[in-house]
Amino acid sequence: MTGIPPVSKTPGGGDAPASAPLEGSWHISTRALALMLLITLAGTLLRLFGPPALKQSGYDEVLYVGYIEMIDKASFPQIVQVYINDQKTTNTTKLPPTRFLYIFLGYCWQNTFGQPTLESLHAISCLFSILMLPLAAVFAFRLGGERTAVGVLALTTFSPMQIYVSRHALIDGFFGFWAVLCLWLLWENLRNPGKLVWLAAYTIGLTLAVITKENSFFVFAAFVGIAAVNPWAKFGTVNLSLVCCTVAGGALGVAILAALSGGLAEFMEVYIVLMKSASHFPFSIKTGDGPWYRYLYDMMLVNPVVLVLAIGAVFQLTRDKKAQLFLLGFIGFSYVIMCNVKYGMNLRYTNMWDMPIRYLAFCQLVMICDHAGRRKTPALVLGTVALCAYDLRQYYIMFVQHRLYELVTGALTQSLDIVKMHSGL
Repeated sequence: MTGIPPVSKTPGGGDAPASAPLEGSWHISTRALALMLLITLAGTLLRLFGPPALKQSGYDEVLYVGYIEMIDKASFPQIVQVYINDQKTTNTTKLPPTRFLYIFLGYCWQNTFGQPTLESLHAISCLFSILMLPLAAVFAFRLGGERTAVGVLALTTFSPMQIYVSRHALIDGFFGFWAVLCLWLLWENLRNPGKLVWLAAYTIGLTLAVITKENSFFVFAAFVGIAAVNPWAKFGTVNLSLVCCTVAGGALGVAILAALSGGLAEFMEVYIVLMKSASHFPFSIKTGDGPWYRYLYDMMLVNPVVLVLAIGAVFQLTRDKKAQLFLLGFIGFSYVIMCNVKYGMNLRYTNMWDMPIRYLAFCQLVMICDHAGRRKTPALVLGTVALCAYDLRQYYIMFVQHRLYELVTGALTQSLDIVKMHSGL
């Protein structure tokens, strides 16, 4: 990171890297690129070979495995009908087979490489956790330049949440990738209105997000919120083509899922029975409730320093800091909906906020290190390394020592010795 250019002031008075790219520019220095490749390699090795080894299959993983094993025995509409009938006759909430893309890619991996079903799903989760690294780097570069790209990449590489989703056959990191990809493509379309390549990529990205998980609704809601405040925030241009592509991407995703389910009525029934069963599921009632700040509390347990820095950045925002406002808008608008889902809160769902939060945290760290004068670059390097080391330690405590699987508040507090079950209290 020593070769990264210094920070300069933008014309609007905000802090931005001197290397912040001109609109449409993709130029990056050789030193910064080499450093990013080394960090990405370290993150890849950590995700492929880091502890703990995949030895257990949790509740969600068993369901995904079951769907893959049913594909060769029944058509997809039949699988959907089995799910609907099962949910009508049981008090247990099961994840729907309409999380199609994750299930289908797991099936393709199994048939291509001959691995067992659970290992195939784990491979998909691990692969997309690795792909999140170059995505985070490119997105951060387009938002703030090469120095920011290196810093955000480093923080994302050693994020406990990002490593965690790579070690389990869970959909959250997979969906997080598509959500962040769509967010980046939205930014590019706002800054480069009318460009066919960005519009096409954005539409395809939204379609893939929809056929991945029903949580894509939160992403769409956030995008609508960003468009609504754009006249004030001036992120870029919201034109008719962007609106049409947003609608088309979502509609195409729904159409694909409806066709796979055997019809629109069957597709809608999947989510009706899912919502009804979820409100009575004992585990969701016990662990998925809480006040609106539940997500903030859980994130503070896992990433305390990063979250504090990100919150600090929020209080430093001005309207000229477009990139930071854009990311805050995405987090804020989706947060408002997610924290109001009855019995539906889990820290795993926040994976799509991880990179945006780390961008805000790095920007705040840059601002703090600016006070070091001529030593601000070494201070920034040291601060970034310290944050990465601390996050790696958090991962080790929670996921290696305590082997957490479900990221519920009780388990998190116990792993950090905040609550001791055998204290005699």
